[in-house]
Amino acid sequence: MKLQFPISLRHALSWLVCVFVLLAPALASEDAVPAVSSADDSSIPDAGPIHYTLDEYLTAVMARNPAILSAELDAQSIDYARRAAKASYFPKLDAIGSTGYVQGATVSPFITNGAKNTNKVNDYFDLGGGRLTIPVFTDGTFLGINTPPKVAIVQAQKSQADAKVTLAQNEILYRALVIYLQAIAASKLSAILQPKLGALQSQVKMLQIKERYHMVSNEEINGSVAQLAEVNALSQQSQWLTASALIQVTQLLGVDDPRQVQIEAEYPELCPVADYQTLLTSTLLSHPALTTQQSAVDQAKAQHALDQTSFLPSVTSQNSYEWGSNFDPPGTDRWLAALTVSVPLFDGGENYFKVRSSATKLESEKQQLYQVKLDIESDLQAAYTALEDSNVAYATSLVSLNKENLEHQRNEILYKHGQISMADYLSSQIAYADAAYAAESCHFRLLLAYAGLERVSSGAWLKNIREKLIKGNDLGQSHPGWFKLP
Repeated sequence: MKLQFPISLRHALSWLVCVFVLLAPALASEDAVPAVSSADDSSIPDAGPIHYTLDEYLTAVMARNPAILSAELDAQSIDYARRAAKASYFPKLDAIGSTGYVQGATVSPFITNGAKNTNKVNDYFDLGGGRLTIPVFTDGTFLGINTPPKVAIVQAQKSQADAKVTLAQNEILYRALVIYLQAIAASKLSAILQPKLGALQSQVKMLQIKERYHMVSNEEINGSVAQLAEVNALSQQSQWLTASALIQVTQLLGVDDPRQVQIEAEYPELCPVADYQTLLTSTLLSHPALTTQQSAVDQAKAQHALDQTSFLPSVTSQNSYEWGSNFDPPGTDRWLAALTVSVPLFDGGENYFKVRSSATKLESEKQQLYQVKLDIESDLQAAYTALEDSNVAYATSLVSLNKENLEHQRNEILYKHGQISMADYLSSQIAYADAAYAAESCHFRLLLAYAGLERVSSGAWLKNIREKLIKGNDLGQSHPGWFKLP
């Protein structure tokens, strides 16, 4: 018995070959790209750490910091509230619809919802229509043409929120800058301590050898050992501070693994600082703390104006169209146009005390604005003085460093020619390392003073420098700026 197939075997094999040719690329692509790549897959190249310069680092931190994003969202929320407050003075159109059961005759023909002009006592009814309400004169504004006090209050809150965004940016910028500088400083100081540590270890070994021949006293050996222990502890501390600063650098970027981030281990170039009076003027014109307090004054002023409108009448126009199944006759159209005037006559002194309270609050905010100005001037003066002191200390440390460097180079040559002892050479090397450590510490404190001045002035001095650079002034031809604001 033979099995009969609807197509020949040759045709079936041809179809199988075609199907295999069509599916082979898809099967190959699925095998080539795994769904989950394993950690030990050597075929995937390692991208390596991301390298950041100071400008790139500050830009990245500012772009993804949650405090800044929160302040920006808060400002956006208040802007929506400002639009809502402004729209509340526009005309409103509502649709009316109701159904229910009424018992008893209608008492007043001016009821806008429910049965009207009917003598029916018990009956079900349906009611529909529309209502147009126009606030003609409310809160001291006519049809919302002039800015109502409620809108002015929210506008002041919006200005305050925008200033808080700038304050948040300045704080995060200062924090990121200090952490970045700390990472570089800790690394440099740790590197400076290594030669000193080696010199102290050689000095202690040499003194221990001399002790065997009773050539040194125990006090001298104990002093060297204590100095070695101190430098060793300081070196370990510097290494920990370097690792800790790098961890904080990556945390501000939102990165969990510090090995994924690499920063440029060079200090930013310093640019000149404007004179104090110019800096003070620029700061007082644009500082966000003053803007924040000025917004508080504007808000209190608008609240005082709003409280004063409580003595004014309010005028509202209400227009409606209705039909009802229980009208007489049923389904009759009914139009209503009413102009409502409300005049305050007696409230027991509530409005009077509200006005007195808001007036007192306004004076309080004005005094606070003056206090904020005094605080900024005091902080700016302190920051400017600290910068001048740090600049003098750094210059003095460089003089000492150059002196010790020349002395160390001279002793190194003399030691190679056997003209001085190893003890004198090691002492010279230790003194040079101390001078280098002191100069590097002063350099770091100078950079922190610059960052502190940037924080207090809210970038006023850097803005002044950039304006001079744009104008082509010779002041900044060799000083492109020690960092740029994102």
